Amino acid sequence: CYAGSAAVQARVNEMVDHGIMELTGTPTKAAAYEALFPQPVTSTTKIVIKYNANYNLTNSPSYAKVYNALRSGLASMLNGPFPGANITATDRAGTAASGNPQFTLGCTTYRIQDVIMNCDYFINLAACWAMGTQFPCGVTMAQKNMMGAISPLGSLSDFHALFSTASSPALAVLNSQPTFRQKQVLTLIDAIAIRTDSGPGGAPNKTACSLIASKDMIAADYQGLLILKANGLSADR
Repeated sequence: CYAGSAAVQARVNEMVDHGIMELTGTPTKAAAYEALFPQPVTSTTKIVIKYNANYNLTNSPSYAKVYNALRSGLASMLNGPFPGANITATDRAGTAASGNPQFTLGCTTYRIQDVIMNCDYFINLAACWAMGTQFPCGVTMAQKNMMGAISPLGSLSDFHALFSTASSPALAVLNSQPTFRQKQVLTLIDAIAIRTDSGPGGAPNKTACSLIASKDMIAADYQGLLILKANGLSADR
């Protein structure tokens, strides 16, 4: 899927489309994407693609191309084109209105972002990269990608502190919220170019040329950890 150091968009499109067809057991592209959703897709269905801003859509040779491939596949629904205006990409965009569902961890109250609340479904588009030893609980990728779907009344650093040990419940509580459980239809992890060292952002330092597609983000994270370990991540992580 590479030409030189750059991922080839057409090849990434093929990879993503093939993954969705395999996941749904549907042999045609448009029907496979439609099969992701528990209710029939209509021209008014609103879909959010939740990406990881720390990895972002600009500094990876493959992440933006996976995002583009996903949008292209969704656009093929309803005999094409599914309205592009109905697909929103976000990390921490939008506000958290006072009426949104909320939960409290420690001394901080968190509210689910409006953009998530107002969509019908969302897709968790994570990047395959190691959290590093400063977060020893083994949480990475799809689980952590959901942090940007909430808005705290304080700083996100409070939330980071609550998942820095294996016993901390923060991400488990976040991802157990009914809005997320009911609306999340796909976890898609870009493991084409991966980052095996710690720290957010930055250019990936290895290639695995893989994608992970699942409706279960815990299973997706596990497969991602296997890929990271196979590419040099310490075996005790």
